[in-house]
Amino acid sequence: MSLDPRIRALFDGANFAHVATSMRDGAPHVTVLWAGLEGERVLFCKEGGSVTIRNLRRDPRIAISVTNADDPYEEAHVRGRVVDFRGYEDAVDWIRDIAIQYTGSPYPKLPEDVVIAVVEIERAGYSIGGVRPPADPA
Repeated sequence: MSLDPRIRALFDGANFAHVATSMRDGAPHVTVLWAGLEGERVLFCKEGGSVTIRNLRRDPRIAISVTNADDPYEEAHVRGRVVDFRGYEDAVDWIRDIAIQYTGSPYPKLPEDVVIAVVEIERAGYSIGGVRPPADPA
């Protein structure tokens, strides 16, 4: 799948992603995190023992939304499957780069159980607009 450039721009910016996974009983679980792209795949990191990673090891299906930090009415959403988990050695450079993207500084110290999840996108969408608050009449 070739990503829409507007979706790519949202993932390439310092915009927070909302990651939805399924709990064992089917209940939804959502977490907010940094995410980025590697080619046509979404990457994000979490501690290996986190609820998100445990859910994805059991059921790799995932949904991710990302909103523009400067205009939250601009958003993208993707659905897909986690196709790989990368460990600490693979995470060091990626996390340094994503931390600089989001904060301007490298990540201070990585947890040793950090995992990068690699998401193969199956569907993607983009929207801007929606119902916006009225302009301030003052």
